[in-house]
Amino acid sequence: MIPAKTKQLWDDYIAAERVRIRQQSLVALERFTDAVLQLPTEIWHSWARELAMRCVDEREDTPIRLPLFRAVIFPALHAGLEGSIPGSARWLAGVSQLLYKSPSCREQLPENLRSEHGLLLRAVQDDRTDTRAKKRLLMLMRSRFDYVLHELPSGVLFSHAGATIKQCDELIAELSDYERLAQEIGSENADRELIAEARFHIPAYQRYLSEHGCYTSFELYLSALKPL
Repeated sequence: MIPAKTKQLWDDYIAAERVRIRQQSLVALERFTDAVLQLPTEIWHSWARELAMRCVDEREDTPIRLPLFRAVIFPALHAGLEGSIPGSARWLAGVSQLLYKSPSCREQLPENLRSEHGLLLRAVQDDRTDTRAKKRLLMLMRSRFDYVLHELPSGVLFSHAGATIKQCDELIAELSDYERLAQEIGSENADRELIAEARFHIPAYQRYLSEHGCYTSFELYLSALKPL
């Protein structure tokens, strides 16, 4: 719990945000940030993680501006990550758009924790009962494979281009993780069609690439696979 004087500065900032005068809200936020960072670290870290929890888990409509994220929220969640405090990775994943806009913060994280996907994987690692993280991770995986397959029958995508043979191996490994998570959460029925489509097309595209000289397109390769 932060002291009453600091809490009043926070309330002043929230009030300024409601007035929607940018300069006033930024000045109020700076006053609060200066004050909260003077408190013992464990106090403002706890406050910041609680705010992140309310915004991410409870969808509280409290604005988290970049200066607040960079100076207060990120350091608290980063410390939570280093201490494997349950929820920290999920909350940071929940504000990943702010993380993407903060290169200096991203650089403090290991490569595998610089994305929403990586942070959600870490959240599940820290707490195997974290259903919120698992459900969000499943949504990302579903969206991932929707994108990977959305240009069929032209080909299978990886990033913005067609997948390579090696990248197909990565997709097949990711697909196994997707299938396991769907089964764990109990959504295998909802995801069955997409998983089955990916199970067929990704290995088929990989074989097509290895036999590329025999076919002018993946669509023709698929046609050759169909029984007469």
